[in-house]
Amino acid sequence: MTQTRARTVFLLAHTGRPAAIRSAELVVKGLLRSGIGVRALEAEARDLPLPDEVDLVKEATPQSLDGCELLIVLGGDGTLLRGAEFGRASGVPMLGVNLGRVGFLAEAERDDLDKVVDRVVSKAYEVEERMTVDVVVHRNGDIVHTDWALNEAAVQKVSAERMLEVVLEIDGRPVTGFGCDGIVCATPTGSTAYAFSAGGPVVWPEVEALLINTVQEFDHHWIVPIDDCFRMVATVRREWRGLSGGGRVWPAVQEFFAELTERS
Repeated sequence: MTQTRARTVFLLAHTGRPAAIRSAELVVKGLLRSGIGVRALEAEARDLPLPDEVDLVKEATPQSLDGCELLIVLGGDGTLLRGAEFGRASGVPMLGVNLGRVGFLAEAERDDLDKVVDRVVSKAYEVEERMTVDVVVHRNGDIVHTDWALNEAAVQKVSAERMLEVVLEIDGRPVTGFGCDGIVCATPTGSTAYAFSAGGPVVWPEVEALLINTVQEFDHHWIVPIDDCFRMVATVRREWRGLSGGGRVWPAVQEFFAELTERS
């Protein structure tokens, strides 16, 4: 039977990994032993050895995080992006423990699980804000899609034999035009993801800037300082598709807008 506790942590895990199942068991036992409640998704609980004291919810909605102090995510970068999608609307901070191969987004490794539990129990952690981008897609002047991304927003060509024709504009000022296979607008957090594989630099998370990368034989890179009204517009003259850091695909249209959002 679920007990009412003064503090509650939400646990999100990649249940397809045996390491995640073992790690989840260790984290849950450590938190419950210290008097901290644990909440999890019903679908994941079927694959995890969770005790009866764990509070289960059916869906990953912002409301299911009500009353939670922290969202702990066990998995690789893909699982952490899922956690960011889940936690963003609620404003609950996320702590990632890497169980994957790379783990650029995680703050801790599997060998640190005991320390992670100790830090959570003693509240010996700091919340770090990360930049996100809002995305607005236009067709013939009409908004046809909106989205957001923690890592990056990318425009990719659809036809393999033809390049995209792009005109880049920042804060209402034309910057340049060029042909390319794609263009990536990455946050500092996302500079270690798609932008990095496209040859871009790693940007420290505290840097107030966005990274703009082209994807082509002769790559171009811009690191653009931002303020609260930053706006980047890429006008694309050939058929393309959009892709966010969470793997969501947008329709093939004519213009791509990426705008700075509040820190989250």
